[in-house]
Amino acid sequence: MTDDDVPSPIDLRDPVTAREWADEADRKRPHRAQIRETIAKVALDGKSGTARVLELGAGPGQLAEAVFRHAASANLDLDYTLFDFSAPMLAIARMRLSRAFPKGQIAYVIDDFKQPGWGARLGSK
Repeated sequence: MTDDDVPSPIDLRDPVTAREWADEADRKRPHRAQIRETIAKVALDGKSGTARVLELGAGPGQLAEAVFRHAASANLDLDYTLFDFSAPMLAIARMRLSRAFPKGQIAYVIDDFKQPGWGARLGSK
């Protein structure tokens, strides 16, 4: 964290806290589902073949789930990378996506994009 970051009141590196956040996020903010659907649709619009996606701050995989759903309906393959600093969040994402979308190339990267060099490390993971 840098000096100008706002400290988070929750620790998403804690598995219990991450699970609680994932379970409550849409209930507390129901508009998020519609936003994810719009992002997924716009991101894949006009694509063909295989679409490559890097999602920074992927959390529990809710946006990825929407993107995979839209890709399936558009007959697109995905090469999808979920990138997050929280191992528990990516574990939740892995469970969500492996059940719903067993096909597809999915990478899960635990790293922090606030740290220098994260892009270079992305290529080695």
